[in-house]
Amino acid sequence: MLFRSLVNNYRPISLLSIFNRVLEKLMFKRLSFYIEKHNILYDKQFGFRANHSTTFATLLITDRIQKAIEDGQYSCGIFLDFSKAFDTVCHSILLSKLNHYGIRGIAKEWFVSYLCNRKQSVSIGASKSEYQIVKYGVPQGSVLGPLLFLLYINDFKNCCSYFDFHIFADDTNLFCTNNSLAQLETDINANLSYISQWLHANKLSLNVEKTNYVIFHPRQKRIKQTTRLFIDQVRVKEVKCIRYLGVFIDSHLTWKSHIQHVVMKIKRSIGILCKIRHFVPLLILKQLYYTLIYPHLTYAVITWGNTYPSTLTPLITLQKKALRIITFSDFRAHSSPLFQRLDILKLNDLTYLNNCLFMYDFHSNTLPSVFQDFFRPINKVHNYNTRLALRDSFYITKIRTNYGKFNIRYVGAIIWNEIKDDFKSTRRHNFKKLIINQVLNTY
Repeated sequence: MLFRSLVNNYRPISLLSIFNRVLEKLMFKRLSFYIEKHNILYDKQFGFRANHSTTFATLLITDRIQKAIEDGQYSCGIFLDFSKAFDTVCHSILLSKLNHYGIRGIAKEWFVSYLCNRKQSVSIGASKSEYQIVKYGVPQGSVLGPLLFLLYINDFKNCCSYFDFHIFADDTNLFCTNNSLAQLETDINANLSYISQWLHANKLSLNVEKTNYVIFHPRQKRIKQTTRLFIDQVRVKEVKCIRYLGVFIDSHLTWKSHIQHVVMKIKRSIGILCKIRHFVPLLILKQLYYTLIYPHLTYAVITWGNTYPSTLTPLITLQKKALRIITFSDFRAHSSPLFQRLDILKLNDLTYLNNCLFMYDFHSNTLPSVFQDFFRPINKVHNYNTRLALRDSFYITKIRTNYGKFNIRYVGAIIWNEIKDDFKSTRRHNFKKLIINQVLNTY
């Protein structure tokens, strides 16, 4: 009831006729094609884009953190929280940015007509307010709204060269590193003013109270001093763990907080399976497993699944428990035959499968451009006709810590080099099936 009583929680919905929706989708396709053709969008913007996802966004920021720790540096991630970002887009600023990106003439006039002079009213029961002109915001509930917002904040990264911007729609992370924590604090405070200036110039509001930052460092490298970061003279809160795009990232990159969160989700799902298993057949129970449990195990698993086996133990135990419940097996029954019988992969193998698919996509050049330098073919490193060079393998980077060992650059190269050559030449769907069958045959 509290949510319903807060006026700020409501958003205007764009109601369009079928003809208007068709016209809008046609413009969306043309604008998307134009943007991709001219490579307009920032390469680390992962929101509302084909072949981009939250998994890739979390993987990239995790890679940066792991590399910083591997290099013996302190790193800081500042997670910005915008207030009603989509609702505060200024139409005149947006139109000027469209003009800057080459959308001019009749196309620009179409967007002027699309954005300006829109009206809205509020309806509660039988009562309805008078129509008022909407001066700000992109139409929500439309296909063009998110794309226009991406163009609106596309130049955000240009306001400050010090930070590495990682963006998913309006979820923005500012990342930076330094060998000295004191110098890192000084540099961040000196550059946060540029962030504030850009936000004010573009009439976007930052909720400083919900904006947090994390200092990432290995557990062995203790921090003895307190850092203080300020935006508009308001102190930003430091946290030890942050939820970013559904993944809990802690300051030591242990993934224990995220795994504990997933454990709680799966426990509730297992409770549902226990109650319903006596009334439905095995096929339905298996479908419920893929509905209630599988998504939690696989979401961004390529980001957090490459870690210590002991850290994953709680999830591995729960997954086995779920299969024993589905098959009415004894709680001490050996689990491998159950996984093989149901054609379900264990958690470790789900991580392996997703690593394989990531490497296949890299090899096929279908990943976002930010990943194109993650791996180097061995034949590009040296000219020796070694066995690995002839097999189209990747160079394995030297590592110093376990953070480097768990990095996708290291894990992915090792996995790809071990995959059979005839697997690599198949289509992606067949490649996935071959990997799954290979794993199931080991159970």
